[in-house]
Amino acid sequence: MQEGKKTTLSALSSDGYDFGSWSGQCAGSSADCSIIVESDVGLSVNFSPIPMATQTGSIPVTWSTPVKGEDGSPLSPGDIQSYTIYYSQTSGVYSDVITVAKMDDGSVPNSATLQSLEKGSTYYVAGITVDANGVPSQLSNEIVKTAN
Repeated sequence: MQEGKKTTLSALSSDGYDFGSWSGQCAGSSADCSIIVESDVGLSVNFSPIPMATQTGSIPVTWSTPVKGEDGSPLSPGDIQSYTIYYSQTSGVYSDVITVAKMDDGSVPNSATLQSLEKGSTYYVAGITVDANGVPSQLSNEIVKTAN
């Protein structure tokens, strides 16, 4: 830094941290601080960890399109009305649900992303297929995923 020249410092936080404040010659709560350096300068920047509960994560989920209906008869992709995905942080007790419905072109995606989850937490996920007659399949096996 050149003595007597105005210098701007910017506080850049790492993932999982928020800027808190400056102290010393850069006191304040703005992430940018401008100072004129005329001699040794004493300052520090403070960062605070973001609590895990406020960090949001997501879980991508994919599945195979079933080839048989509940009665054992062949099931083509066109025979599928929707998929219902159940999930929660408790195994076997599903408090949240999303439905993946048939699109305008008649296809039904075989993937979804569970959003706004507690980052770093474990989630239990299972699903059903609903055929064109509205008949649901049995609940799939449960999978365990961590929200990223």
